[in-house]
Amino acid sequence: MPKLRVLEKQDEQQPQKKENMSAHQETQTIEIIENDDPEVKGILPSIYEYVVSAINTIVPALKWLYFISKVYIIWITIHYISCQLYVHYCVPTGITGYLLSPFLVSSPQCKALRWAFYNGGNIIDNMWNYLGVWASTQLLKIE
Repeated sequence: MPKLRVLEKQDEQQPQKKENMSAHQETQTIEIIENDDPEVKGILPSIYEYVVSAINTIVPALKWLYFISKVYIIWITIHYISCQLYVHYCVPTGITGYLLSPFLVSSPQCKALRWAFYNGGNIIDNMWNYLGVWASTQLLKIE
């Protein structure tokens, strides 16, 4: 076959392929409607102002919450470790532990662990109270 005839056959086949493809595909067109209404044009700046205001309100609260949560996690860790160490060093198991407990309770390491355990628990309780009061003021907008 000469080259010209091959090209003619290809040109004849290509429109059929395109027609077959377009018959199986669904196309959607979106109309862009221009609106000159001043109320519609004023929406975007007000949304932007709302987002900026929300960010300016949320970011300081999140920074404060991040700082407080670090302190809270440190006190939880101190409380947990002191409880575990107190049981291990100051309250041995068995009859010998029972007999030695009056002497171990007054030892300096047991007093320090008991202080950390007691004060850590109180601080954790107070932090829950602070969180509850803060959440209440945020919900009720008390200033």
